[in-house]
This record gives sequence, C-alpha cells and structure tokens, in this order.
Amino acid sequence: MNIEESEKDMLKDLLQSLPTTEEYSKSRKQAIMHEIRKESVRIQKRKERLGWLATTLASFFILLLGIKAFDFLDISFLNMPSISIFYTNISTILFSVFIGVLASVLLLLDYFLRKKYWEHK
Repeated sequence: MNIEESEKDMLKDLLQSLPTTEEYSKSRKQAIMHEIRKESVRIQKRKERLGWLATTLASFFILLLGIKAFDFLDISFLNMPSISIFYTNISTILFSVFIGVLASVLLLLDYFLRKKYWEHK
C-alpha cells in the first residue's frame, strides 16, 4: 500500500508541475488532433495487418498439421490415387497461368476499390 501511495503522490507532483497556463491557438489544436487521428489510424491498420498475418499463418499451420496427421496415421479411407501431372501441351499451362494472374489482378482491384469506397464514406 505504501508503494502505491508514493507512486500516486509522485504522479500527482509531476502533473502539478506541468505548465497549465499555456494556451494553444485553434489551428494548433486542430493540427495536434489531426496528428493524433493519423497515429490512431496507423496503429489500427498495423493491428489489422498483424491480425491477418496471424490468421493466415494459423490457417496454414492447421492445414499442414492435418495433412501430416493423415500421413502419420496412414489413413487410407479416402482412396486417393497418386497424382502425377505431365502436361504435353504448353497451351494448358499458359491458360492456367493466365487464369491465375487474372484472378489475382481482379482480387487486388476489388481490394483497392473497396478501400477507396470506404475512405470516402
């Protein structure tokens, strides 16, 4: 209890020693609030990115763990044949790459358009 009281007293002394007579102009207050909002948005975006990264990594880990469990337990009730892919026709590969790139570009476009829409709303 004594330590908490001394910390409270120290904090109280520090707060009382701050100058309170200084007044900021309206434009300075607005600039400070703008900087605070920018920092808040930056922190929120960082948390969101870290959340997506953690979710993605956890999903991959669970998927790999499931695959390894099937392999370790030698579960064969799926009766899946071994897959060997030999493309003799190069146009099939090019078409698959084209579809993959097109899907990626459309997903990115969708992401940026949604981001722009929510910024203006």
